[in-house]
Amino acid sequence: MPRSRQPFMIIALLAVAAAGCKLQESTAQDASAIYGCYTARDAPAFRLSGAGMVIEGMSAPTPFRYEFRKVGYVIDIPLQANETGGRFVFAPGDHHFYRMVPSDAGPTFVVAFGPEAVVEIYKHSPEAACKSKP
Repeated sequence: MPRSRQPFMIIALLAVAAAGCKLQESTAQDASAIYGCYTARDAPAFRLSGAGMVIEGMSAPTPFRYEFRKVGYVIDIPLQANETGGRFVFAPGDHHFYRMVPSDAGPTFVVAFGPEAVVEIYKHSPEAACKSKP
């Protein structure tokens, strides 16, 4: 092949390769495997169910989406994890992604609260540990 056509062929091959690699969007998953009560040492408990996420002290469930992303499984929910007056709270806000980590004891969630990103680990707990009911 003449040298003048090599750049064209390289560009054409790259275009074909790029067309074959479509960006994988997040896909919703069946969330029933993560339903239940979750508690953390210094943060409010929450319950996940088909109705949504109910946080201790809040009465209405907030809808969430359980997704598979590059980092693994996450819940996509319009709640921010904040620190207010030395307490950890969830408040309505932009969509945030809280990562689910599988473990032998059941799923756990990693949540970073406030601008200092204080990490709390939420562990699957007995139903009685969650005071709010969806």
